Amino acid sequence: MFKKGKNNRRKLLSIVVVSLLVGGLLLSATVGFFDFWGGGRNMASSPGDDEYILGLIQQADFWEQALAEAPGDLEKETVLGGIYYELAMYYWSQGLQDKENYALKSKKHLLQVCQGGSREPAVTLKIALLAAFILNNESLAEEYFQNTLKLQADNPEAHFYYGVFLSSRDEVEVALKHWEKVLQLVEKDSPLAAEAQRYLLHYNEADSSGEKQENNSAADR
Repeated sequence: MFKKGKNNRRKLLSIVVVSLLVGGLLLSATVGFFDFWGGGRNMASSPGDDEYILGLIQQADFWEQALAEAPGDLEKETVLGGIYYELAMYYWSQGLQDKENYALKSKKHLLQVCQGGSREPAVTLKIALLAAFILNNESLAEEYFQNTLKLQADNPEAHFYYGVFLSSRDEVEVALKHWEKVLQLVEKDSPLAAEAQRYLLHYNEADSSGEKQENNSAADR
């Protein structure tokens, strides 16, 4: 039995940034690492962050022009969607409002890629992550997590992040299965395995604590 209040849910959604960074799907390695475990939001900012973001914005402008000259080019749509994705995740990590603007731009281009016939798990997973953690579009997130796993059933990152998404909706029993799947797919000493194990341990401990409280309450009656 798993019960999770709003405070625990918020904690999960805050520390998810750390976990997502592990897979390298949100931010480039030039962006700093976060420390949410102590309840704070401290970023070890890299001196090159401003240049990195400026470079992404310049790239976006370049590819917007390139796409305008070749509308419907799925390769260009993919590149541009990926650039806006990184910008969205960076701005999200900073708590800045532009995160939604970049997320919507990324989603627009990546959906165009999928609707154009592309079946790339990396593309569908990005859509799922944007929908789940920035745009708060649960139905779209669910659809594209499922699409990703249909395209690549042994994708450990998809299983891990889908588990986080499901647990944020109190679907912990299903989430546990996805984190257990991660442990079957990756090396035991990998960062992703460590994060999956951390989540499994967290919920197993919560379950154990809940059962003890129920037993104590029953004994007091």
